[in-house]
Amino acid sequence: MFLHFLKFICGEGSWSLRPYELLVIEEALGVMDEADASVVRSNLNGIFVDRMSSGRICVIRYPRDRHLVKLAESSYDDMLIEVTVAVEGRKEVAHVTFYRGLLFSVEFKKAGRWYKRKSVKVIGAVRGLVQSSYSNQIDKAEHGRI
Repeated sequence: MFLHFLKFICGEGSWSLRPYELLVIEEALGVMDEADASVVRSNLNGIFVDRMSSGRICVIRYPRDRHLVKLAESSYDDMLIEVTVAVEGRKEVAHVTFYRGLLFSVEFKKAGRWYKRKSVKVIGAVRGLVQSSYSNQIDKAEHGRI
């Protein structure tokens, strides 16, 4: 908990998602059946959001003391949903990732501060390839081929 507080003070985390992050997650949930989407929504209560790579990647941290319902379908063990958005009229793709049956992260093409006070509208969502995640691209850029 102290680490969460420290990250909050330093601006690298928060106990809530930003409006544009929630918008992207909700669009991604539209690709899923309603029962699974409902499970994801209920799991989002009481989370901590760990913002990495200047806010490009928002990793969802769940409380350890809480019973979470994991999505049963094996495709949620490692899944990426591509959400097309229009930011100030320009199209780009955000990613929503699932790992081990839980919502894991929301990834954006640019740093989080870039989206502040900008109009973000969702266009649509489709299942994508896990290998195309921005976190993979950032890892390769920072550390070379893995």
